[in-house]
Amino acid sequence: MHKARYVRDYGDDVTEEEKEVIGKVLDYNKIADVYMELTSDPVKTTYHAESTDDLIAYFKVWFKQFWKHPLCYVEATWNQNYYLFAPNIDNIVYNKDCTIAHEIMEQMGMQEQISFHVPEKMHGICSIMVSYYTLLHRLPVIGMLSNVGFYIILLWMITFFFLKDGRKRELWLLLPLWLTFLIIIASSQIQNQPRYAFPIIYAMPILIALYKRDAYKMSDK
Repeated sequence: MHKARYVRDYGDDVTEEEKEVIGKVLDYNKIADVYMELTSDPVKTTYHAESTDDLIAYFKVWFKQFWKHPLCYVEATWNQNYYLFAPNIDNIVYNKDCTIAHEIMEQMGMQEQISFHVPEKMHGICSIMVSYYTLLHRLPVIGMLSNVGFYIILLWMITFFFLKDGRKRELWLLLPLWLTFLIIIASSQIQNQPRYAFPIIYAMPILIALYKRDAYKMSDK
């Protein structure tokens, strides 16, 4: 995402040598045109690096250009990941059927081996269930519990409380969650892809319970 945005906004600053280095990893002539602020998937599809040396040279250019226009990199990161800090935005995917991979199965000639069939008497049930879940997710409290941003904010808060209480040993328990958070930041998309944050979401109730349990123990002493 960073490189595509840089080429789009500061393409005139890119030298011929830098173009050649970038072109060995990404399709330089396409990345600016296919760049989308909310997802890096279109840029990712142009990836074609053939060796570690190509990647090393690419990241040297990456850091060199970062120091030239750091705000460009910050903007690219924020535009793609602001959903992580937006508890008021619905970032949930609703699938009404099982035809998501239909085109892939067709291309691979696997339609006969893998075939999903919904009985006629069940037609419409999926739409009813999606409407039901959509309603739940719009309710004030219940809806918040399905929001990625809510759990990311909780992660920041519980980390702060552990630090405030001087409970540094427990911080090791948060390390996998913070690594997950950083991976999400570096990944290609979080909009409409809340599954990337599931490790944080599923672990948060346990961490909160752990914090409260130990807090009670400390208050009894």
